[in-house]
Amino acid sequence: MQEKQKRMENLKSLREKEVKETKLCERLCVPACNLGDVSVPNKEQLKELEANEEYLQKEQVSETK
Repeated sequence: MQEKQKRMENLKSLREKEVKETKLCERLCVPACNLGDVSVPNKEQLKELEANEEYLQKEQVSETK
């Protein structure tokens, strides 16, 4: 049960960042990662979302240089 709670908290954090990341995706001309109706992501989905967030952060840094 703790793992489910941890995944829920990670999803909440990702949803809070979703608007900013969507705008960044539009600027970079890359598709946004849509969280859609995901209520409790599995480990694979969570890993994919986190990897997408990391990629976007790196792109944002390189874009500002």
